[in-house]
Order: sequence, then C-alpha cells, then structure tokens
Amino acid sequence: MIELVGSRLAEHRLVCLVGPGGCGKTRLAIEVFISVPTVKSHINSIFAKVGTKNRGQLAAAAHRIEAP
Repeated sequence: MIELVGSRLAEHRLVCLVGPGGCGKTRLAIEVFISVPTVKSHINSIFAKVGTKNRGQLAAAAHRIEAP
C-alpha cells in the first residue's frame, strides 16, 4: 500500500478501493460512510500526497509499491 504520511483512515480505505476496476465516487462514499463531496476531497488530497493526477496513476503507483 502507498504510505500516506499524515493521512486519514478514510484516505487509506479509499486507496484500497480505488485500485484496478475500482469503485466510483458514490460507491466509495457508501463503503467509507462519507459524502460524495468528501470522497472527492479525500481523493484530491491523496493525489497531491502521492504525486498523481488521476485514479489510474494512483492505482499504478500502488501496484508498483506493492510489487515484490
């Protein structure tokens, strides 16, 4: 998993759910028990922390970090 220093638990859970074939924002909101605007905010925060611009890049970065 990508190390998100100073991240909220919700952000860690979102990274897990975003992966390849990941969930849409509404599904993410339901899974993490937050609103869709909050999901958008968390995802943008994650992008900034990891240095990615979209969910595909985030999933690829997570895969590179987890690979042996």
